[in-house]
Amino acid sequence: VENVDVILVETRSHGIFPVVNLYREIATVNIDEKTVALFTSKLVQETKVNQYNINDKDSARCLIRFIAGY
Repeated sequence: VENVDVILVETRSHGIFPVVNLYREIATVNIDEKTVALFTSKLVQETKVNQYNINDKDSARCLIRFIAGY
């Protein structure tokens, strides 16, 4: 792959990279020590993880750029 700045991988497995969760209230939200942000359609109570509206593309872009070091 050439001329690529960021690659996003959707996975259900655990790896070494920071986790950004997308939560649409379909299943139970899974937040652990690797979770850095939660994009959700409804705020999740009792979590210290930063939460954003699931349709907030600007915040998603800024967060991914921050994680990637841009």
